[in-house]
Amino acid sequence: MNNAQKAYEAFKTITTSPYDRSNTAKLNILYTIVCKAEKDSAYRRELESFILPDGSGMNVLEAIDTFFNEFNNSHGIDIRLSLSPFDNPDYPNGLYFVVKTYKKQDNGTTECSPIEFRTGDKAIFRAVIYNQITDEETVVPLIKYYAYSEDGTEISGEVKNSSTAEFTIACARAGAIRATVVACDASGKQISGSESAYSGAVFDFTEIKTTNPTPDDFEDFWRGEVERLKETRPDNKELTIYNGSVAYDKDVVKTNYYHLKKADSQYLALLRSKHLTAENGSILDRFDLWEFSLKCPGPCPSTGYVSIPKNAKSHSLPLRFIYAGYGAHAPHPFFSEDSIFVYSTHHGYPCALSDEEYYKDLNGKGVLGNYGKGNGRVNSLFDDIHDCYSLYIHLRNLQALRFVTNAEFSKDIPEIAKGWNGEATFEGSSLGGYQTIATCALAKYIDEKVKVTMGTAGIPAFCNYAGTNDKRLPNNFGVRWSENAEYFDAAHLATLINTPMKIERNGFGDETCVCSSICMAYNNFKGPKEIHFLQNSSHGYLPKTESQLWYVHKA
Repeated sequence: MNNAQKAYEAFKTITTSPYDRSNTAKLNILYTIVCKAEKDSAYRRELESFILPDGSGMNVLEAIDTFFNEFNNSHGIDIRLSLSPFDNPDYPNGLYFVVKTYKKQDNGTTECSPIEFRTGDKAIFRAVIYNQITDEETVVPLIKYYAYSEDGTEISGEVKNSSTAEFTIACARAGAIRATVVACDASGKQISGSESAYSGAVFDFTEIKTTNPTPDDFEDFWRGEVERLKETRPDNKELTIYNGSVAYDKDVVKTNYYHLKKADSQYLALLRSKHLTAENGSILDRFDLWEFSLKCPGPCPSTGYVSIPKNAKSHSLPLRFIYAGYGAHAPHPFFSEDSIFVYSTHHGYPCALSDEEYYKDLNGKGVLGNYGKGNGRVNSLFDDIHDCYSLYIHLRNLQALRFVTNAEFSKDIPEIAKGWNGEATFEGSSLGGYQTIATCALAKYIDEKVKVTMGTAGIPAFCNYAGTNDKRLPNNFGVRWSENAEYFDAAHLATLINTPMKIERNGFGDETCVCSSICMAYNNFKGPKEIHFLQNSSHGYLPKTESQLWYVHKA
């Protein structure tokens, strides 16, 4: 087996996992392949000459790059920035940590769940290093650790010539602890291919409350905005020029009118050529697919895809909405045999354009780089709560919901009304989790007859903006509190939800969407709910599958 075949086999094995289950050890293998190709021109040429047998036309490196882009779209971050290449892609000889928490009891220590701590307890952390190949404990020259508590306590330390680091820290209020542990060589530099541990614990987590109260007129505000939305029919084909304060780019304002495009084989071939799907025209034998653009208040239309299984029984299928992470990437269609799949973009920009040709300039330095962060940059503030970027995210998503749940609006796609059973689910991670919470909160104002059976939010963003003023765990995403932020805060939107909700992942070490803020959203849900905490997990990092430690709470 040559280098290209080995790389393809690794790619094929690793990318069969969903994006939120692709652990970092596996992602490091793909990243190592990319890094080696950047340094070794002969290796790169060999990989570029191997065309995937799935008919996509991509070579191995293009396929890996497409996978990372889709992963980043789901999480709203560039996961490659947190990966560490192995010395040899054929032998991933890296290291990983398993972190467990303990309490002192009866003159000894007892392992306990990191969600069981109470104010006044002392949490003992024990991080043990293992070899990726042998899964055996491994001694390293130096282990460094850092921990921060939401009572303001910070500790750090190091252990020499050991496989284990142990430290103790408490939290004097209902809140969280975040800890990072790093395996280093004798000089103090992180060992190549080793994974840092991103861990933590919560104290009295069901008592963690938002820093600022929900505004008194919060529900009235959102009822009013939904009523304003209803003044704009999604199927209105007339173009109205936007004159508000939200910045936009690429003349997207000129696309804010109703138009549909039913996918054919040529359209699928276009998406494949742009690496936006691996499906070929044969998928259309089983599914109908439309790209939609719906007229909406604000600068942008509501855009996305809807797919429906052919020959479905009448009124047998729920609607399944999925939302993407932060920034903007070219969306790709989803297909499900047991649901009507709706991918509603949060940005309202066109669909069938690749990242390289369209979205690259919009992310980071463009108008999609800082929206909703409250940090004083373009589109980040909430000066006018009736005309700001965050408002239009939710109105666009609700317009898509209006479209697919109203047979009059979606008459050009009669298969929706024929197949839909009246139920709807919503899901997404990071900014997608934020959108999931918001849509579940506001769907009842669109149509009370829509039965929301489940909202599944992974590591939801924009919970408790005011945490930056309250010694809560700091975020590395540039999110800051600013005036009126509470109207667009996921933890406050959660107060409007009485339908079933699940926080699919709350990483104790998440540095982007911090653990305690997500607890606040969970605590504000009014209906049946559950939350899944993951030890040793940052925003994009997941530990080795066999060592993942989940902790579940239901109410």
